[in-house]
Parts: sequence; structure tokens; C-alpha cells
Amino acid sequence: MSSPPPRRHLALVGFRAVGKSVVARELAATLGQETVDLDSAIEQRRGQSITEIFDGPGEAFFRELESRMLLQLLDHPSPQIIATGGGTVLAPENREALKTHCRSIVWLRAQPETIRERIETDSQSPETRPPLLGKDSRDEVELVLKARTPLYSAIADYALDTDRQSPTEIVQKIAEHLRQEGRV
Repeated sequence: MSSPPPRRHLALVGFRAVGKSVVARELAATLGQETVDLDSAIEQRRGQSITEIFDGPGEAFFRELESRMLLQLLDHPSPQIIATGGGTVLAPENREALKTHCRSIVWLRAQPETIRERIETDSQSPETRPPLLGKDSRDEVELVLKARTPLYSAIADYALDTDRQSPTEIVQKIAEHLRQEGRV
């Protein structure tokens, strides 16, 4: 009987624009660990932006890449802080892999209004983001959030609202939670 894989990584999950990438970088610096952004890793490997992948081979192809890349990241021997994509939780195998390989899964949340504001003022070029917001962005964000919330909730060890909090405040709360749980 083989032993289970070590649970060495920490994953940040949550909807787009809740702060996963920024918080992952700052948390990694605080904890002295490496960080990796799943979407950026896919773009680097593929040589295309996520938007180009969605517009070309399509979302199903992207989701396959996402699952393969996630498994590669989870097999990394050193502990990493992994910022997942907003839709990573859609695949049951991704949720299971995260639960199996991560010492902690932190769900970063924000209100739909905050998410819309952040998307509209995002400094990242829209060409690098997956398509999401159409004319009815309010309804679209709320519908996607409603569908994904149970998935985030089902795998999260800790949930934290990011509305009106700086990345530094969020990192301090996550670090404190990890210390209390003995997961640092």
C-alpha cells in the first residue's frame, strides 16, 4: 500500500479579482516559500494568453491544460503557495487533487460589486484575462459566483473576505490562521 502524497502546498482559491495572485506573492514572501500563479504558468507553457486560448482552442481545451498544470505544480517537491484560477474548482479531479496535496486551502471572497469594480479597474491588460464580462456584468458575476461558491466552500479550510482589506492585512490574517492551526 502506497503512502498518501505529502500535503506541503498552500492553495488560494476564489473567484476572479479577489486578490489571489497578489496575496500569494506577499504570503510567499512572508512565509519564505515559492509562489506560482496557475494562470501565468499556463500562459508561459502555452505561449498564449488565456484569452487567446479561450478564443482559439476554447475553454474545454483550457480546462484540460489547467488540470494538467495543476497536477504538475502539486507534484513540486518544495512547498509552494499556489494561486489557482477562478475556475480551477470546476473539475472534481482538481478539487480532489487540491485536498490531497495541500496542507491548507484558503478561499478568498469578495462581494459581487467589489469584484466588478476590481475587474473594471484591473491594471492587467484585458487580453490576458479570460473572457467574462459582457453587457450584463452584474448578472454574470452573480450567476458565476452562485454556481462556484459551493465548490469553493467544499474544499476550503479557511475563508476570508477581501473587501476593503489590503493584501498585507489579508496575508497577516492567513499567516495567523496557519500558525493557530499548526500549518506553517
